[in-house]
Amino acid sequence: MSQNISWIVRTYRVLALGVIPALLVGALLVLFVEISPERRARAWAALRGDPGATGEETRRLERRRLELTDGNRRLADGAAAREAELRRREMMAEALLARALASQAAAPAPAAPVHGEEFEANVDLLNRLEPATAAGLIKSWDDPAVGAYVRAMKPARAAEIVNRLAADPDFKDRLPRILGTAHERKP
Repeated sequence: MSQNISWIVRTYRVLALGVIPALLVGALLVLFVEISPERRARAWAALRGDPGATGEETRRLERRRLELTDGNRRLADGAAAREAELRRREMMAEALLARALASQAAAPAPAAPVHGEEFEANVDLLNRLEPATAAGLIKSWDDPAVGAYVRAMKPARAAEIVNRLAADPDFKDRLPRILGTAHERKP
């Protein structure tokens, strides 16, 4: 029985010293302090876990949503226009490239210089290139120019390039003429 009484005393103490004064202070604040009904409603809603929004905030948020939606639409329209312009430019570039390649294929290969500073620079370059790359470059030149370059190159490098050219079936028929002109011409 004494345990029941002590439990009742402890509960009364908690209520008398904690909860009841807090409720009295809250009631006094509500009665004597100016709290707008809108703010009071938001406070109660927040205590219930629903912060809610006032009419003014709702209108502001709706305006902001409309602004963002409009901005997103304008950005999407601009991106679509830029993408269409990019596609148009790519098509123009492809057409120009095709036209340039067609005219380049139709035009005769330019003759390589066979004397002067450019000739010496080209010989140095051909000596440094891989034999397959150098043979690919030389293939499009006319026979006298190929002969002059082969004769001016380092003998070991020239032999490697001539071997590559001899392996090419399109170039094989030109090789005897070139080697014959290589011995005849001197820069």
